[in-house]
Amino acid sequence: MLKIILFLIAMFVTGFLIVHENWTVTLQGFGYEVTLSTVLLIVLVLIGIYLIQLIKKPFSWLFGFNKRRHTKHFIKKENYLTFVLKTLLDQNNHSVQQILKQKKTLLPKKDIRHLLLEAIFTPSKEVFSNLSHHKDTELAGLRGLYLEEKEKGNIKEAEKLLSRMIDKYPTVNWVVQETYEIQTLQRDWANALLTLEKLFKMKQISKNDYLNQKASLLYMQNKFKDAYLLNRTNPAFAIAYSKENPSYAKTILTTSWNKEPSWDVYLAYYELIKSLPAEKQVKAIQKLISKNKEFRISMLALADIAIKTENWRLAKETLESYLQSYPLTKNVASMMATVARCGWHHEQEAKEWEAKGLETDDKYGWTCLSCNQKTTNWSPSCPYCNKIGQIIYR
Repeated sequence: MLKIILFLIAMFVTGFLIVHENWTVTLQGFGYEVTLSTVLLIVLVLIGIYLIQLIKKPFSWLFGFNKRRHTKHFIKKENYLTFVLKTLLDQNNHSVQQILKQKKTLLPKKDIRHLLLEAIFTPSKEVFSNLSHHKDTELAGLRGLYLEEKEKGNIKEAEKLLSRMIDKYPTVNWVVQETYEIQTLQRDWANALLTLEKLFKMKQISKNDYLNQKASLLYMQNKFKDAYLLNRTNPAFAIAYSKENPSYAKTILTTSWNKEPSWDVYLAYYELIKSLPAEKQVKAIQKLISKNKEFRISMLALADIAIKTENWRLAKETLESYLQSYPLTKNVASMMATVARCGWHHEQEAKEWEAKGLETDDKYGWTCLSCNQKTTNWSPSCPYCNKIGQIIYR
């Protein structure tokens, strides 16, 4: 483009001089006056253009070389970062060693990416501390330090780090979630409830989980009615509320049973009727299970009350009906052994049922949805992973 512009200027000047100056041109300046022929002037202009091109070439070559060098380094660095991502996905130890050797030459120590790679491949307290001193990586550094202290069991130090994160990053999802977990570990139920509300507003938990956990937190604060109204399927809430309101106990337990039959609710209901005559006890339980009498728990409840009231025929018929629909468990084998021994005086048959019971593996029970561990009884928090509202019967 520059060549075309200079050529056009030269042609215009030449044409102008030919027409107006009779092939000569006079240059004045600094007290001098020079008269040149137009032809000579054209030659000098062309020589000047040529000299400009000669001078420009070394600079262009030097600039191009520098650009190519930077481009090559950039491509090498991008390929390296791609390799990092691939290694993280593959979890290849050999590749990790190669990365640790390359990053020293590709990324200077002051580069934040260098610190992040250190945190990924060689995490240490020093690395996380360095990250926490940079504005762009402060949260990553504090998080690394927090998790390290938490893993070591240094709860007080972990709390201090979490407090710093709460002050600076109060709306970060992870920070709020960790705050909730710390509060539940400390059994700070009131503040945990407030944090749970915040998590729900941030859409970090589903509505169902939110209601279950909120009910569990209210239960831990002895607000049994509020817990029950939020979750009427949980037997612990119904039982606690029924004890708080003896005059409405049967209604509360029946409502809970109709929503979600539970062995614990049956036992609580039995406590309310055990002083009645045997026949009325059986009728009361039959009324309790009337809406779901084919359910596993319902059949077990009826068999149990039949055994307690020594109604052996009803007990045997109920258990035999149960075994036609559901697998044998230790509890059922024990019931069958009791009926055979106490009801029909068949000791050999009782021993056979007890032997079968030893071979079974109960699949039913209270289980934590978070860690999948089984517990003997329901509790608001899992005794293994401390998660709130995750224990269900299945």
